[in-house]
Amino acid sequence: MYKLRKNCEVAWDIYNVILEFEYAYEQGDIALAMSWLNLLINIEKVNFDIAKYDDGVLYCKCVWEYEEKRMAYLTELNLELIRFHYAWSALECLISYFVPKEKINQHGKINALCGWLLQKCNINNLPILYNETRMQVAEELFQEEQFQIEFAEAGIDNFGGTNKSYINESGYGIYMVYRVRNLFAHGALKFSECFDDEELEQILQPITISKATTIVLMTITMMFYVDLENDNTMMEETLYLKDCEGQSICDFLKKLFV
Repeated sequence: MYKLRKNCEVAWDIYNVILEFEYAYEQGDIALAMSWLNLLINIEKVNFDIAKYDDGVLYCKCVWEYEEKRMAYLTELNLELIRFHYAWSALECLISYFVPKEKINQHGKINALCGWLLQKCNINNLPILYNETRMQVAEELFQEEQFQIEFAEAGIDNFGGTNKSYINESGYGIYMVYRVRNLFAHGALKFSECFDDEELEQILQPITISKATTIVLMTITMMFYVDLENDNTMMEETLYLKDCEGQSICDFLKKLFV
């Protein structure tokens, strides 16, 4: 049974693939992507103090217990949203590098990426656990009304798929995550203010955002897969890239998340 690796570990391997295959000699978009990946790799925690200015919460045990629960949730959510932002920024830089600019100008980055993947990426070579992760995220998000409304407008089904002609399995995940990201980026993402145990299980969970970040990183690996598909060089273990001896780069990328 496969288990997903941590996003920071995967981002570190992607960073070193960029170095190993000499993309790093390119400036501009590649260098920017590496900077964003570096932030994702190294962030460990955020500080979130609910009593920083409101010390009234300290004078009532019931209030403090409630606020402690809220603080723990919002601290974890903050961290995962930041990680997601770093991964998304790296993705956008790499879209600018790999996808033809005329397509981006005509359709926008994500739509252009989905069309590019439809043409270039063999769905038999998607990262291991990609479809499972996509469907898990869809299932978790569909529990909230705000995402039900957003996905209905976007034509996204309960499994995270869509019937848009320019998107196939390779683009299902990133298109779904893109719609979530729009809510976040434009200030429309709603957070529950009720933190009773029963209600807490029904609101947006940090683990769901973490899985959305995984889908972003999986889509990044698809772009490198397409670009390196004809590279038959067998990889050698380096100081930073482990457990890759004798594999092709495409096999390595396909297994990167497990």
